[in-house]
Amino acid sequence: MKKLIVVSTFLLLSLVLIHACNKKQNPNKGTNDIIEASGQLKYGGPIAADGIDYYIELSSSQDTFLLLSPENLPDSLKHTDIDIPVKFSFYYTGKKQFGLNPNFMIPTIHLTHIQKR
Repeated sequence: MKKLIVVSTFLLLSLVLIHACNKKQNPNKGTNDIIEASGQLKYGGPIAADGIDYYIELSSSQDTFLLLSPENLPDSLKHTDIDIPVKFSFYYTGKKQFGLNPNFMIPTIHLTHIQKR
């Protein structure tokens, strides 16, 4: 009887431990909702030189800005002197990009559509 209790307890603890340590299949669940927006596409310098690469600047009604870093920007829009208004749709990837200052993090997005306004 003691053996049965010990084995049962061990199996129960093993199942709890396996369930607790199991990673979710999609850690970004709920962030894949497609969002439509418009903003200004700009180039912030190479990341290797502590720049922020290509980014989209969204302005809000309170004179604050939100920066987004597209991970799949088309080559036709990759110019170092780019500063154009764009309309685009995207979803958040759950990743963030930052340079030398770890407090300045920019959400990384995956573009599903982008066009010049």
